[in-house]
Amino acid sequence: MATLDDILTCQKNGVVAINNLSQSLTSFYNSYTYLSGKTTSPTVAVPTILTQGAGRLVSYNTIVAGSAGTIVDTVAYNIKSASFAAGVATITYAGLKAYALGDTITIAGCGGYDGTFVVTSQTPPATITYAIAGPLSTITNQGVIYVKSASQVLTGLSTTVDTHLVGCNFTNGLLALPGAGQSVNVTYSLS
Repeated sequence: MATLDDILTCQKNGVVAINNLSQSLTSFYNSYTYLSGKTTSPTVAVPTILTQGAGRLVSYNTIVAGSAGTIVDTVAYNIKSASFAAGVATITYAGLKAYALGDTITIAGCGGYDGTFVVTSQTPPATITYAIAGPLSTITNQGVIYVKSASQVLTGLSTTVDTHLVGCNFTNGLLALPGAGQSVNVTYSLS
């Protein structure tokens, strides 16, 4: 016949086993959701900051083919305004990054202001200038700015309408740069 100590020890061992199983299943579930994607972005057709920070790019879904675009691992900021005077573009953006004189930046989704340029001046906290041919009209709340030298293309966006698996990690954030006429959504997880 089992003693009370034996019964209590057996019960304690059962509780410990259930707790260990629960922790293992939680760990497995977290790994599974990280690898299969916790977030799917809205469908985007213009340069769009999907997230900032590190994580995993799981896949993307080409909704409308258009021309091929890219997904980039970089810190990006939305442009609040863009203006032009005497061969100089002035960009104000929503962010804390103080670009320095001589930094190479890329503007995307901002009409005639798009391209890769060298910063010619910077006014804290978030205004830069660069040389560009003109004339250009003033634009508000359009496009993104990011550092070209810190960018890393994670994947090209296929023009085939389908879901495309990627499965790679990113460190800075996700910036979707759809091609002309292209629409995509992106599935990812944050670390």
